[in-house]
Amino acid sequence: MARSQPSDQRLERRAQVLNERHFGGRLTWTSVGFADMSHRWGSCTFTAGEIRIASRAASLPEWVLDYLLVHELAHLEHSDHGAAFHELEERYPLTERAKGYLMALDHQLSTPHPDPLPKGERENSARHPLGFNRPARS
Repeated sequence: MARSQPSDQRLERRAQVLNERHFGGRLTWTSVGFADMSHRWGSCTFTAGEIRIASRAASLPEWVLDYLLVHELAHLEHSDHGAAFHELEERYPLTERAKGYLMALDHQLSTPHPDPLPKGERENSARHPLGFNRPARS
C-alpha cells in the first residue's frame, strides 16, 4: 500500500494538532506548506510566521513528518537551536528516533554511488539543517 502524500491543508491540520498537543495551542503562524528544498528538511521564517517542509518529506512516515513540524513550530518561539529550543522540540516523544531516521536517510544519500553529485552541490551539503552534522559527500 502506498503512503499517502500529504497536502498543504493536511500539513496545516497536523500543525494545529501538534500545536495543541505539545505547545498548549499558543503558537500562531501565517502559513504551513510544502516547498522544494534540496538541502533542508524544513524552514521557519519566524518573523513572518511561515513554515515550509521539504516536498521530499511528504513520503516520510507520519511520525517523522510530525517531528519536522514540531521542530519548525518550536522555531516560532526560539529562532536558534539553544537549550530553550531543544526543550520545546523534545516535547515530541519521538524526537530522537526521528532525528536518527533523518540522519540515516542523509547518510544513505551521502554514500558514494555511481552518479555523484556535482562538486558545488557536494560542498554545500555537509551541514544538516536540524542542527547536527552529517557526513560530507565525497
